Amino acid sequence: MTKPPEENEPSYQLYMTERTAVLDSLAKRAHMVTEVFNTIMKELPPKHETCRSGLFQIVLALVAYTPLMNDPNIPSDSKERAREILSGCAGGSIGSYTDSAGMEVIRRQVARFIEKRDCVPCKWEDIMLFNGASEAIKMVLRMLNNEIDGKKTGMLIPIPTFPLYTASVTKFNMQLIIYYLDENK
Repeated sequence: MTKPPEENEPSYQLYMTERTAVLDSLAKRAHMVTEVFNTIMKELPPKHETCRSGLFQIVLALVAYTPLMNDPNIPSDSKERAREILSGCAGGSIGSYTDSAGMEVIRRQVARFIEKRDCVPCKWEDIMLFNGASEAIKMVLRMLNNEIDGKKTGMLIPIPTFPLYTASVTKFNMQLIIYYLDENK
């Protein structure tokens, strides 16, 4: 919004309600992401207590440049994780083609993490990995987009909403159907 309504305008109260809802939603999401990150960090071996975030960079370096596996200064558990990832790559290289849903070895790890965190069964076959939520949303919209008898696919979008939804629906020439969230109804 380029110019929000001022206090004396009729739409000001609705604007403030929607603004508060969006900010509260963002705060809840940030809290959830922080909890997930902290849970993952607790799962790392104690060996990396002083550089827990360094484990990710070490494993990434190992899979990108495999001669580092011979370096005696690199922790063995990092090498084990790198070997597990590389075992799921065609030809043992991260530069190889992967399944559209993502690398099976990583999807299996994600499923184990979800099962442990949420105490519910999780099938790795039901997990798809993307380069972020935007790519996932666009893929789902492309999948749902199907004009029938000259009628566009309609997409019901709540307000307030994340701008990606409305922009993507417009980009894919779908019919945008908005509704206002009202928790009192």
